[in-house]
Amino acid sequence: MTKRFISLIKVAAALSVLACSGDVSGPAEKNVSGLWTYSATNMVDGHGLSCNVLGATLSLTQTGASFSGTYSGGRMSCYGDGGFSYEPSTSLEGTVVSGTVSGSTVNFSFDTPDYFNTGTLNGRSLSGTATMSVVSGSSRITMTGVFAAARQ
Repeated sequence: MTKRFISLIKVAAALSVLACSGDVSGPAEKNVSGLWTYSATNMVDGHGLSCNVLGATLSLTQTGASFSGTYSGGRMSCYGDGGFSYEPSTSLEGTVVSGTVSGSTVNFSFDTPDYFNTGTLNGRSLSGTATMSVVSGSSRITMTGVFAAARQ
């Protein structure tokens, strides 16, 4: 065999080992940049209060494993025992903060850690658990429900 042929075999063997070894730095982060339609439903406090957030638009920008952005539009409605209802006349708007992506796991908050979302990115959809904590009088109410978002 010629030296050139042996060198080609060594290069081919080295490339096949690299191809089989995969990416040693881990899986690439999924990208959530873009526009999403967001809703959170059946957010309950365990004492008869239930809230829904429907039709909000998220505008997200991701850098590495972190993201941030804004939310706008959409409506919140809350209902409780004894005929209580609350539907603000203004649409929702604010800032998406503390967003992180790790593999397909996504975490983010609206404005403060008091409205936290944790879920899974699957293709063009996000879904998971939404937790909202608010102060009412002298007590703190924590509501938990499900959220879903679809990429526009």
